[in-house]
Amino acid sequence: MTPTVTCIIPVYNGERFVADAIRSVLAQTMPPSEIVVVDDGSTDTTASVVQSFGTAVRYMRQDNLGPAEARNAGIRMSTGEMISFLDADDLWHADKQERQLLRFRENPDLEVVFAVGENVAFDESSNFNPDHWPAPKFSPCTMLARRATFDRIGLFDTELRLGEDTDWYLRMMMRKVPYELLPDIVLQRRVHGANLTRENRPMGPEDAVVLLKRVMDKRRREGW
Repeated sequence: MTPTVTCIIPVYNGERFVADAIRSVLAQTMPPSEIVVVDDGSTDTTASVVQSFGTAVRYMRQDNLGPAEARNAGIRMSTGEMISFLDADDLWHADKQERQLLRFRENPDLEVVFAVGENVAFDESSNFNPDHWPAPKFSPCTMLARRATFDRIGLFDTELRLGEDTDWYLRMMMRKVPYELLPDIVLQRRVHGANLTRENRPMGPEDAVVLLKRVMDKRRREGW
C-alpha cells in the first residue's frame, strides 16, 4: 500500500509564486494526500491566492516566526505517514514524489530520500550566476521523509536563523538514520531578487563548525 504523504509549503509574501508551487504539487503523477500551506505572517495577498484552491489545500497563518517554525507548524498539522516540503517560489518536477516513493518501496529500511534540484532564473532581478548557486541536493525541498523520523530526532531548531536544515541533517546522520541521495533532478529552484537565502550571508566553514559543536553538545546532553 502506498503511504500517505503531506506536502508542507511555508510561505512569506509569496503572492507571485505560491500558486505555481501548489499547482506543481497537484500535478504530481502520484499526488500527496494533503497539502499544508503555512503562511508565515504575509502582508500581501498570499492568503487569498492560497485559499482560492479551496479544499485542495489546508491553510494556516502564524506570526512571522521564520521558515523553521513554519515547517515545524506544518509537521504538527500533518496527517501523512511521510513528510515533504516545497518552498513557495520553487517547483517540483511532475514525477518527484513517484521517484522517491519507488525507492521506499524498493528499500523499506530507508527513512529519508533526497534528490537533486536545478537552479533557474525566474526574472532579470536574479542576476543569476550558476557558479554562485550550487544545485540543491540536501535540501528540505528535495526530501521525502518518514513522519516517524521527525518524531524520533526532533523538528527544525527554531533558535537557528541560518543552517537549521543543516542542523537537522547532522542530527539525522549522527542518529544513523538510513537515507539515500538519488541522482534524479526533481526540483526547479527559481532564483530571483527576493530569495530569502539571498538576504542572508551564505554559510561558511565557521558556521558548519558551530553547528557541528551544537549538535555534539545536544548528543551528549540527551545521550544518543
